[in-house]
Amino acid sequence: APVCLTPDSLAAGISTLKEMCEKSGRDFSTIEVSVFFPIAADNPEKNIADYREAGAHRLVLRPAHVEPDRNEQELEKLAKAWIA
Repeated sequence: APVCLTPDSLAAGISTLKEMCEKSGRDFSTIEVSVFFPIAADNPEKNIADYREAGAHRLVLRPAHVEPDRNEQELEKLAKAWIA
């Protein structure tokens, strides 16, 4: 899965992947695209929409380092910001 690509880079890569699928006779619609994404970015709704439009089926959120005693609080914060 791609790591930290911009939506434009992802869209370009997916375009290439579609061409490769067509040449090899593979059905592109059977492929799901995931992107590992750092959650330090602002505006979750826009980021989700941009990656969806670029062709991502899922974002795998990568939180920054969190101290073990703050895991639960940070995960709650992450869920409220990124999960609709």
